[in-house]
Order: sequence, then C-alpha cells, then structure tokens
Amino acid sequence: MAAQSESRISWKKLCRSALIYIVGGLGVLIMHIGVVPEMFALIFKSAFTPKMDDELAFLLAEAHHNLG
Repeated sequence: MAAQSESRISWKKLCRSALIYIVGGLGVLIMHIGVVPEMFALIFKSAFTPKMDDELAFLLAEAHHNLG
C-alpha cells in the first residue's frame, strides 16, 4: 500500500514539474517572440554552414598529428 502511495505522489510531482517546465519555456518564447524568427534562422544557418573555432581546429590538428 505504501509503495502505491509513494508512486502516486511521485507521479503527481513529475507531472507538476513537467507542466512548470513547459509553461516556463513557452513563457520565455513569448517574452522574446520578436527574435524567434532570427533564432531559427541562426540555428539552421549554423547547422548547415559549420564554423570551426581556433581551439577546436588546434585540438583536431594535434589529434591528427599524434595519430600519424
């Protein structure tokens, strides 16, 4: 009986936490609705035109040098 009660309480906490997370995320999107199109444009642009920063380039070159 106690396990069912704990399970029910945990389920309610999980649902409440998920609801708070979703509502909070939507709230942030609504507060910044003006930059949402720019955000998606940047995500897609960055996804299809990768840019390598200097640190990553150095690490890759070092790993390549150590392998060969």
